[in-house]
Amino acid sequence: MINLRKIVLIISILILISCSKDKTELPKKGKMAVPIVSAQSIEKDVPVIVSAIGQVDPYSIVTITSMITGQLKEIHFREGDVVKKGQLLFTIDPRSAQAALELAQANYARDLSLLENAKRDAERYKKLSDMDYVAKSQYDQYQTNADSLAATLKSDIAAIDNAKIQLNYCSIYSPLTGVTGKLLLNVGNLLKANDDTKPMITINQIQPIYVSFSLPQQYLSDIRKYSASGKLLVDAVHPQAAEVSDKGSLSLVDNSVDYTTGTIHLRAVFNNSNKTLWPGEFVKVKLYLTTKKNAVVVPSAAVLSGQSGQIIYVIKEDQSVEIANVTTGISNDNETVIESGLPAGKQVVIDGQVQLMPGSKVIIKTSDKATQKP
Repeated sequence: MINLRKIVLIISILILISCSKDKTELPKKGKMAVPIVSAQSIEKDVPVIVSAIGQVDPYSIVTITSMITGQLKEIHFREGDVVKKGQLLFTIDPRSAQAALELAQANYARDLSLLENAKRDAERYKKLSDMDYVAKSQYDQYQTNADSLAATLKSDIAAIDNAKIQLNYCSIYSPLTGVTGKLLLNVGNLLKANDDTKPMITINQIQPIYVSFSLPQQYLSDIRKYSASGKLLVDAVHPQAAEVSDKGSLSLVDNSVDYTTGTIHLRAVFNNSNKTLWPGEFVKVKLYLTTKKNAVVVPSAAVLSGQSGQIIYVIKEDQSVEIANVTTGISNDNETVIESGLPAGKQVVIDGQVQLMPGSKVIIKTSDKATQKP
């Protein structure tokens, strides 16, 4: 019995010794170094950019309709083709217009012959009238007949010109270089002259091309100020792409603010040489107003919201951190301009701030974020 009690006592003592050793080996939390990711504040020129969502619009839109009544005979392109200015698009059956032209030419030939004969009669009767062989009224009658036929001949010439125009309308050419849409009529369809309700096709000019967007009216004064010294540059970026799709320039600032939304409508023109912009799609628009010279810049992840405003954790030489109260400016591409409170060349924390407090020791670890330059 005594031996059992001794054994239990010895085991208890060993357990207490083990627990006391574990407690002494636990480090104090306040003395642990916090792993963080850092970056350096730098000084550089920063563009002042205003961003918005814009819609791509054709530079011009042409809806093709027939100028004459007739049957559609041929189509010389395919839907979606890029057509050149002056390219033949449609042929309308020309037989009716050709017949009208030939009739007008025949009338002209007939009336020309009659006019020549009437002129000879008028000249002959003028001589007879001058010699008093015939009454002057007879001469006047022949002269009137010749003048009437001369007027008829002018009418015939006008009819020939009109018939030629109608015949030319049988061939429809593209008025611009652009992309064709869906065919709305097929070969064999009967066309009516100037029937706007039944267009043949629509052509969009996409080189160059427009992007329309709106900005709050608070930017209007800056836009007018900076555009007075030259055209403002504009970038268009597809939402699913990181790289710039095309570069253009601001071409229109609307003449009034939309009072229902408090926005101003703007439009930029792009060369669209690679046809990356397509009518109807939405793109991200970046309008460059000016450039802020020698600005202090940090990654946007370094800026936190504190009780007294915006703060940044700054790493000191002894690998501890302190809080810098800062005033921030514009933010572009995950970078933020520091207006005051932080000079260039300081090492700042951009990841791991949640575990920090003033005076905390830190260990700088490598990360993709650490290699990013502001």
